[in-house]
This record gives sequence, structure tokens and C-alpha cells, in this order.
Amino acid sequence: MAKAQARLTPVPVDVIVKLINEFLGKIDLPEVAHPIMTDFKVDQATKNAALDYNAIKRDNDLNAVNHIVWLKFTMDKFLGVVASGNDCNFDIPPDPANYNDPGRQSRWQYNTSGILIDQLGKKWDERLLVVFPLPGITNKSKSAIDRGIGQYLLKHDVPILDYYSHLF
Repeated sequence: MAKAQARLTPVPVDVIVKLINEFLGKIDLPEVAHPIMTDFKVDQATKNAALDYNAIKRDNDLNAVNHIVWLKFTMDKFLGVVASGNDCNFDIPPDPANYNDPGRQSRWQYNTSGILIDQLGKKWDERLLVVFPLPGITNKSKSAIDRGIGQYLLKHDVPILDYYSHLF
């Protein structure tokens, strides 16, 4: 499915932001005026985005630091993944032999989106994240909102390279 999505035309970030805000309005969550983030650094050893999750929590009156949905894009402007939580990263395996490397805190070191991006011969745009804080939600609803955003974007013809990540 990633190959099929990569054959489609990428949708501009501002259109994606508008669609997500439209979705949030439908579920009675506030619009996020400025979700596009470019003022962060990426730790080149771990590929983790150095976001101040505590500041995001405080500034947006969140119940927990992981009550955000975030989006990553490829260098050629494809939406790579819709994800939730406080673990924004730009990890890609160095080569296919490393796809199943064991991780320290999870079963696998590399996530599906990084593997798919590698298989497609693409690279993450490490200068861009789109972050939607979700005030007033619970941990259970966070996953449902993540899935809902992904499905809403697909319904509006936004290709997502990690197509299945938000369908379960």
C-alpha cells in the first residue's frame, strides 16, 4: 500500500492542517492555529525530535504530555505517518538487514513508518513536524482521535505512506 500511496500526488501541509482542524471541530476539540513546528532539533544519534513535551502540555492545558497527534513528512512532501504520543522521531533503518533489530523499550528498534520510508527510497524531512495538542482528552480517546484523523485524511484523498498505522 505504501507504494500505491507514493504514486499519488502529495497534498500541501496547509491543506492537511485545514482538514485536521475541520476534523477536530467535528469532535468538539479546539482548532490548532499554529501546529507547524520548525524550531526543534533532531538528535542525530537517536533521531528523536527534541520537543519540550512539558511546555506543550502546559501551554495547551493537556492532561498528559503524550496527548498530542503528530505528523511527519518526507523530503518530497508526502505525509509519512499520523501518530500520537510523546515519541516524535525520524528514525530510518540503515539498511534492510536491520529491519528486525531488537529494541530496548519495545520489541523492535525500528518502527513501521521508518521501514516503509526506507523501502520507498525516501527520507524524512527532519525540519518539519506538525503537532496537534489534544486538550481535555483521555489516553483511550487519544488513540481513537489518531485513527480518526488518519481515516479523515484518507477520505479526503490525502496519501499517507504508512497507510495502515492508524487503521487498527
